Amino acid sequence: MFRRFERISHGILMHMNVGRTLARWFPVPETLLPKSAGVDISDTSVKWITLEASGSGYRIAAYGSERLEPGIVEQGTVRDAEALGKALADIRGRLGATAAHAALPEEGAYIFSMRVPRESPREQIRNMLEFELEGRVPLALSQVVYDLDIIPDASPDEQEQEVGVVAFPEELAAGYAAAFDAAGIELLSLEIEARSIGRALWSPADSPQSDIVLMADFGRARTG
Repeated sequence: MFRRFERISHGILMHMNVGRTLARWFPVPETLLPKSAGVDISDTSVKWITLEASGSGYRIAAYGSERLEPGIVEQGTVRDAEALGKALADIRGRLGATAAHAALPEEGAYIFSMRVPRESPREQIRNMLEFELEGRVPLALSQVVYDLDIIPDASPDEQEQEVGVVAFPEELAAGYAAAFDAAGIELLSLEIEARSIGRALWSPADSPQSDIVLMADFGRARTG
């Protein structure tokens, strides 16, 4: 599942550790969870895929791709939320779901890593991160939404661990949220597409010293 931004912003909800713990021990019945699709939005297209349970695993229930007219999204920024909302509404019936996790281009994101004391509580990491954001992102903290991940490393004996951080201007995230809202699709989360690809190709069960050394995304207009 896509991770959620730490700050509450236009329907993008905080994904708390407590929530994950409760979900693990007291799982929400599947009938109460909205079926969701993974949606990838770039400057030139909207792509989607929906999985459904099948035996002990999953199978593809729906997938597809539609071109976007030039100018709707430019360098990762929504220039015409109404037009993007219409494009999403046009594919809503083919999603096979009523909700979505969206992957966004990296152009509008600020991506960096920092080191924190190992085993630091997430709340403590978030407090340290807010100080770090002031020097890394040329925006006021109130204008930023962000997420963080603990990066697995090959030297667990070190006293520090690496944290990967992704920050978006709140206005940019709000543009995507508005488009999904206009399309009548419940937006559950936003994240950069590189993180989505990485999670799809690598899992925590893999060793940090695995054979994966490079992941490349070849798109119509760019490679990342």
